Amino acid sequence: FENNTDVFKTGRVSSKGVSQILKLSKALIAPSRYEGNALVLLEALAHGVPVVSTRVGAVDFLSPEIQGLFIIDDPTPEAIVAAIKKIESLPTDSTSRQMRATKNRSLLHTWHDVAKIALSAVKEAQRKK
Repeated sequence: FENNTDVFKTGRVSSKGVSQILKLSKALIAPSRYEGNALVLLEALAHGVPVVSTRVGAVDFLSPEIQGLFIIDDPTPEAIVAAIKKIESLPTDSTSRQMRATKNRSLLHTWHDVAKIALSAVKEAQRKK
């Protein structure tokens, strides 16, 4: 990827910078073997950016209705390429991307939702004591 002008490495990026990069991105490829909860994955989906991800962290807790999420079980080059080919079949016009973003944002949990879920889990654990 060193000489590929379609792929760029960013290093550390501010929140504003992440949003700007996602607006220009055609896809996010996240072949991690471990993630707690990959926020960049959620941010990409909320921007309508298609995502290739391994089955790590909270990925399995996302709604099956999320659009543009391609989960691979093993991040082999072949699996990644197959998922990228699926991404290439998605409409790329700005209207389609905005529709994906709107749908995904309606399905993704907000921080408020996460806090409520966590509080509910703590209360349930306390009741079981």
